[in-house]
Amino acid sequence: MLKTFEAELDSLDELIRSDRKAASTEALLRRYMTAEEIYRSVEEDFRRIQLKMLMLSDRLSNGRKGVGDGK
Repeated sequence: MLKTFEAELDSLDELIRSDRKAASTEALLRRYMTAEEIYRSVEEDFRRIQLKMLMLSDRLSNGRKGVGDGK
């Protein structure tokens, strides 16, 4: 999914570089706005997953301390 999203961004960038006037077309602006929405969603999902990974890591490391301390 991220590779597809990155390819879309690369495609938009290439279109803008090749034709500066095309950058202001309604279709390109809509594509950019859609990409922006996807980015916000991915960013939120990533933060939530990152938090869960941190919580799991903390719980696992606390459990290991208990094992090593004879608890």
